[in-house]
Amino acid sequence: MPKQTFEYYDYLGPLVVALIFALVVLILSFFLLNFLLVSKHDELTVFERFGSRHNLRLGPHRLDSIRRINEHKAAIEAAEKEGLENKHDQCPIITIPKVNVEGASIS
Repeated sequence: MPKQTFEYYDYLGPLVVALIFALVVLILSFFLLNFLLVSKHDELTVFERFGSRHNLRLGPHRLDSIRRINEHKAAIEAAEKEGLENKHDQCPIITIPKVNVEGASIS
């Protein structure tokens, strides 16, 4: 059997197959998982978070509901941060009273 000689485009086969596989996985995860298996009551997906930044609907949630959810989360985080800051300022220092062990009766 003679020795085979490969051209440069022959070596691109595995790269093309890997790209096609990645594209198929992306399309399946986007359309099948994101639109068919995610309900409106579920959390936001990565696609929806990305789309809301660019004013695109990329999932089952509407853009106004995504904005409302993000505003609600930001308000909760701000309230928690404010609560933590105020808690350190207003926290009373409690001292534990000392007990004289020798003066206590055993009986």
